[in-house]
Amino acid sequence: MLPSLPTSYLAESLYGHWEIQNNSHCPCCGCSDSLSVSHELKPDFHPPFQLVDRLTQATSSICLLCGHLYRSDIYSREEIDTLFSLLVNKDDSTTGNYLDHNAQHSFSEKINSYNFREMELWRNRIEEFSISAPDKVFKDILFIRPASLSSLKALKARYPDSNIYWIDYSRFAIQQILSEPTLGYLEIRGSINSYLDINIGHLRFDLVIVNHCLQHSISLSDDLACLKNLAKKEGCFLFANEVNRKLHNPFHTNHFSEYTLTNYLRNNFTTTLSFPNNIPLDVFKQGLFAGGINKDILAYS
Repeated sequence: MLPSLPTSYLAESLYGHWEIQNNSHCPCCGCSDSLSVSHELKPDFHPPFQLVDRLTQATSSICLLCGHLYRSDIYSREEIDTLFSLLVNKDDSTTGNYLDHNAQHSFSEKINSYNFREMELWRNRIEEFSISAPDKVFKDILFIRPASLSSLKALKARYPDSNIYWIDYSRFAIQQILSEPTLGYLEIRGSINSYLDINIGHLRFDLVIVNHCLQHSISLSDDLACLKNLAKKEGCFLFANEVNRKLHNPFHTNHFSEYTLTNYLRNNFTTTLSFPNNIPLDVFKQGLFAGGINKDILAYS
């Protein structure tokens, strides 16, 4: 249990009253015994009145068997579908500071700054990933939630001969990517709003990049089954931005540490490898990685 606890966020009085429960269901191991606490959420958008209670109050639990910290009063698919039909787009459920207008910086300056930062971050992590998988050949790559055109450009720069497919739900990201059709990125259709529903027919990928999706998952087992169906027999997965701890965020349902995420993946893949990505830790990641070093995870069977 200890690997799931080392953030100052849990020490705040709001999350100081944990009780033993035996009626939750850990999404990682299925154990029903947990330490649980009811607490408020802090959405940075105006919650639709139909779901205001679900978006402002939650119960979080720490599994007493595997140590995973998760939201135990999990959303149903129907709630998620209703919510995003009301919000229209994920961009309308975030402050999106890089898009805000203000007197100091123009809109275009903020966009350019965000894109430059994303390009550098993804260059770092993709280069470190390639060192961890030196013998892998990636003819077809799927990037789930690239979040910007810059991340796809960084991937293409490292693997120029690969066919790169993508799927996202951010209006901002989709418009960016589609604005440069000559780059040849191939869009995949489906749903990745808190659950994965991706139909690709007979197409399969050598590499699937999963960016900050498991943390939002309302059904880890279903989503992992979906992911495995996307890969070729020798395909592998890069899990990025999946270790984080924001109990106040209404869309964060799995609060992984490096320990709990790698343990979960080891139960589903024959090989997993954590590797540094050279990206600094923010306050919501501190204490969650062994050695205090931000990492991504390579997994394959």
